Amino acid sequence: MRLIIYAGHELFARLEHEKARECTPSKLYPGRFESGSLCRWQSQIHARGIIHARLCQTIFGWSVRSGSGLDGFEVLAGHRDGSLPNATREQAIAWACEWVAADPANRYATD
Repeated sequence: MRLIIYAGHELFARLEHEKARECTPSKLYPGRFESGSLCRWQSQIHARGIIHARLCQTIFGWSVRSGSGLDGFEVLAGHRDGSLPNATREQAIAWACEWVAADPANRYATD
């Protein structure tokens, strides 16, 4: 499965390079990282204020959630808060792109 980046391409690319530099490669899973070093790095970027948003399909349509368990995968926009009532995937993508545009140095959005 390939990750689709909807907004924040430059930040995502910088983070991928940083992750490769800072995290320990997995000995068991090529192309992956050891969990301890990956968790430390994710905590560091979270502390710097970098936020990852992910699109999620729900029974109420599409929503946008935090992509990090460090935020409890909080809902950023969805049906219940009224920001994306019964949203289509395209509406969720548009919302996520606007959200990233408000702080592109610290935000990116993926599927």
